[in-house]
Amino acid sequence: MILFIYIKYALALCGLIIFTIFLLSPRRSIFNMKRLKGKQLEFAKKHSKIVNIIARVICVIILVLALPMRIIPLTLDIPAAITSNYKEVTVEVIKNDISNPEKPKQRDIVIRDVNNGDEYTVHVYAKQIQRGEILKIKILPFSKFGEIIEY
Repeated sequence: MILFIYIKYALALCGLIIFTIFLLSPRRSIFNMKRLKGKQLEFAKKHSKIVNIIARVICVIILVLALPMRIIPLTLDIPAAITSNYKEVTVEVIKNDISNPEKPKQRDIVIRDVNNGDEYTVHVYAKQIQRGEILKIKILPFSKFGEIIEY
């Protein structure tokens, strides 16, 4: 499960990078002029330059924000994900995600390692997790994706 979540995020970020490269290409446009007719074509010709600039700026901002938050940690976790070299810890839940308690989904929880007191924010796929629960979790070291081994 942890590898599935990891791959999902990695593919989404690769798609973002490819889309940004596509948009930054000087000959590309968001508008497909061949399909437009009449007033749509006039609007596209009149506003395509500014719309393309705005789209490029937004993509670059998103990419710059995603780089330190997701792309670098995901890249550093590739060897651990391939070799299944996860960090296994016994933790206590400090802060939990209480939305849709019966539905399994990705949840961001804050945990404290019971052995050394380190605190992490971990992304896990699970049903509702109660505050104060003691869990055993496998964690990727940099991106903090985790999988609950036992409750």
